[in-house]
Amino acid sequence: MPRLSVVWRDGIEVVFVARGSRAVAVPVEMGWREPDCVEVTQGLLGSDRIIVEGATRLTDGSLLQEITPEK
Repeated sequence: MPRLSVVWRDGIEVVFVARGSRAVAVPVEMGWREPDCVEVTQGLLGSDRIIVEGATRLTDGSLLQEITPEK
């Protein structure tokens, strides 16, 4: 997954996922790391909608507005 999606909160690495209209901080365990991408080995479900852009500005429970990119 993109490295930008993993952020530090209270000393642990989390990934923000969209649950309804809110962002939820999910603690994750990391595997391999490269400059632009990382492997998450625990914490996420295959159906989780991961937030990448703006993850550094989110807090647990932040209100979200989905923006669909133009094609």
